[in-house]
Order: sequence, then C-alpha cells, then structure tokens
Amino acid sequence: MDVVHLATSVHCVGRYLMEQGAPPCEILREIVLPPDLLFDSRAWIPRDEVFVLGHLLEERLGDPLAVLHCLERFSLSEYGNWYVQLAGKADLYQMLRHLCLIVVRLETGTRLSLHIHGKECRLRAVMIGEFKQSPNSQIEGLLFNLSRALQMAGDEFPIRVCLPHSAHDVTALEQIYGHPVSFSCDHAELAFPSEALELPISKRQEDSLVTAQGTEFTCREVYRVIQSTLDFDCPTARQVSGELSINLRSMQRHLAAWGVSFEEMVDTYRQRLALQYLTEQADSVTDIAQRLGYSDAAHFTRAFRRWYGVPPTTYRRESLQRG
Repeated sequence: MDVVHLATSVHCVGRYLMEQGAPPCEILREIVLPPDLLFDSRAWIPRDEVFVLGHLLEERLGDPLAVLHCLERFSLSEYGNWYVQLAGKADLYQMLRHLCLIVVRLETGTRLSLHIHGKECRLRAVMIGEFKQSPNSQIEGLLFNLSRALQMAGDEFPIRVCLPHSAHDVTALEQIYGHPVSFSCDHAELAFPSEALELPISKRQEDSLVTAQGTEFTCREVYRVIQSTLDFDCPTARQVSGELSINLRSMQRHLAAWGVSFEEMVDTYRQRLALQYLTEQADSVTDIAQRLGYSDAAHFTRAFRRWYGVPPTTYRRESLQRG
C-alpha cells in the first residue's frame, strides 16, 4: 500500500479549516480518517486518502488552492527530526542529497532527483503508480515545501517552479510560491542556478516557528497528555484538565470547536496503540488490554472487534501470516 507521511500537513489542514469556520475533525471523519491525525506527528495514512482529503477541501471550501493555503500555515521546522537532519547539512548540495534519500524512505510512490545541467540545476519530483484522483494539488504542495527547503540556503538566488499541468490562477500561484511559475512542463521540478549548491545551510528561514495557539494548542496538549499516560493508565477528562491547569468545561469547549470529544481522542489513540502492540510486540492480549486501561481482556476484545471487525488474536495471526 502506498503511504505518505502526512503529519504536519494534516495539522495545517486543521488550522486552515478553523480559520474558515469548519470543525476540522468533522472533515476527517467524513472520509473515515481518525481525528487524532490532526494532533499525532507520527501518523501515516494511505496516499489515496491524502488525495481524497485534498479534493474534499477544495470542494468544501470552494478553494482550488486549498492544499497550498494549508501548507502556508506551518514552518518546515514543524517536521521535527526531518527538518533537524536537513538543517544540519553543510551546504545545499549535501542537504538535497539527503532530502532525496529520506523522501524515498518516507513516501512510497514519490521520488526526488537532482539534475545538474551546466549552470542550471533542477530538483525533480515524480509520483509513480496509479492515482484514483488527480495528484495535481499534491504536486503543487510538494514543490511548495521543496522551494522552502531550498531557501534554507538563503533567498538570494532565483527559483522557478515548473508544473506539468495547467494553472487555476497564475497570479495566485505565483503569490503563494513567491517565485515565477511555468506550466505544462515535462516534469514537476524546481529550477535554480547550479552555483547555489555551494551555499551553506542556514536556519534563519525557519527560525520563526508557526506555533499552535488557542484551541489548537489545547487540543494538542490534551492529546500529548493522553499519549504520555495511556501506556500505563486510562486518563479521564478531569485528570487531564487538572494536569493542564485548565477548567474542564473550557477544555471540552476547545475540543468541541475542533469537532472531537475527549472520549473519541482516547478511543482513537487506543486503536492505534492496539495495532502497534499486536504487530510489534509479543505481549499477550491480556497484557495489552491492561496497558490500554481495560479492566480485562474481554472488554478489550469487544472494543477491538468493534474497531476492526475481528478479535485481536485473529488480527495478530493474520498479520504474522502476511509478514
């Protein structure tokens, strides 16, 4: 199954939807995605669902550039360790070499390659495989993030964005990218002077972090506490609000604004941990039930069957058979 690491960009979906007055978790729920994807930086989802989400945003908001508008709302530094690795490289050439390698590892179906032709260099992005929906919005988003990665070496050199499809709004696209955009090109790529490869990497482009505020900050903090405690205890809403020093009703209002309840947050995180424990560890079903805060294995088994349609023992056996 083709997968793509969507962590930060899903966070940005939430920010953009909140600005538009739409509860973000409700949008994810429409396409059967768990709402905690908005808060979990380790989440992975199938690539086709990324495309579905992008098209749903465009349709729901009447915005053909919704994906790009989401991506505008975060900094590369929010990618965490991915960004730290890039920022630690000596120059742009070393950074791009590393970037090409990690994209291949993280995003099945996406390939990056660096092409040097005399005085011009091109960073090319290719999405392989079959697509159930047009990948154009995701290609635009990928090139947007790559252009910001290039600017970690400074913004003194020119960058040209090359798209293999036609434009919705040339002026709007160029305003978002901050660079000239060419259309109907042979490849999706960024063109820039080869001499820029020798430029040192600087963090100054991303030093000013886009930080979560208001309801987003509360939701992320609630999820963080759930993550940190669920492995040995099942937290209650009152316990979490107390740890965060926030009024219980205020916490619940913040969660409701995002279209999610405390109980759903706990439940969806339990689902993810259950799969992880069953496939990555040799603990018994009883031990896993206790770790997830269930009073006995029977309660856990009923919940797991409700989530996935089969008991945990069957899932583990079939998972082992699939390798």
